[in-house]
Amino acid sequence: MSHVDTGPRTSTAEDPLRAGGRGGCRPIPTLYRLPWLLLIFAPWYLKHFMGQPYRQLPPWENLRQLLTDPKRRHRIALYDGVMNFILNGYGSLCRRSVNRRAGRMAVAFARLAFAFDDEYERRCARDDSLAFDEVFTGAQVQQPLHEWREFMRPLPTYPAIRSYLERFVRSLYMDYTAGIGRPGGTDDFGRLLRAATLDSGGFLRAVVHIVALSQGVALDERVCAQFAALGVLGKAADDMIDFGADGSAARPNLLRTLVAETPLESAVVGDAWPSGARMNTVWWRRHCPATFTRYAGMCVEHYATLDTVWLRLASHLMWVPALLGRATTKDVRGRL
Repeated sequence: MSHVDTGPRTSTAEDPLRAGGRGGCRPIPTLYRLPWLLLIFAPWYLKHFMGQPYRQLPPWENLRQLLTDPKRRHRIALYDGVMNFILNGYGSLCRRSVNRRAGRMAVAFARLAFAFDDEYERRCARDDSLAFDEVFTGAQVQQPLHEWREFMRPLPTYPAIRSYLERFVRSLYMDYTAGIGRPGGTDDFGRLLRAATLDSGGFLRAVVHIVALSQGVALDERVCAQFAALGVLGKAADDMIDFGADGSAARPNLLRTLVAETPLESAVVGDAWPSGARMNTVWWRRHCPATFTRYAGMCVEHYATLDTVWLRLASHLMWVPALLGRATTKDVRGRL
């Protein structure tokens, strides 16, 4: 998308989330709204499924992938489509045009960030050093790092972006590792929520900052806070999707930690999870009402900071797999 409408999106008449009826302003959408969400997202999904504007592919390679690997294209379209909404949110808040270069920049950075995260988790599992430089120079990080540098090198603003990332990412990493330590330890919900703010919230902060720096835009804290809040909302949705996988791998999980604080509901989960129950948002609301109410309350605080319909839509789209009761075994989001 080469341009976004940057007008205000706060009135009921202009904001479909507010005009859409029951549940429109809830941070966790209801199944009632799922068809509407999919209808809104469909043109963006098709745009990224057919054309992949955030991927640097020649036309013949784009056509070959479309014909030979539609499953991968589907996953890319889901991820890039939501990223498109996030970047439109930046455009709306900062009154800037957002083009495909910004999307390619965001996707290239996401691939690098997720490779770094995977290397961190591998080192945790092997009990290796977690020093930032050792994680950053890990073998699995080098290819996406090379792709990132090759993409960014021609940009006149790259030195400023590189300087920002050097400071921000190192500081964020130090705060994160000091706050959470190695995965698998004893964690409380507040501690994990702070870690999510640093990790998932910090990722979207970095994305919007590098896009803004590439355009010479100075971001204020109000804008940055909205992207950090969106990152936490995405983490909350992911932890419902990844509930079983995180439990099997003994990884920190916001929802698992929260339900453990209510023994009766924890027992219900302990019976349901091995049985293969479809543990979607409806299941959690019905069978673990205390946990779900607290989880939704945390989401309300973050959702309330989002000032543009694009970010609210992005937040709701992140919950679609949890609405459907999908459970992941291997997370490929951001890694394709």
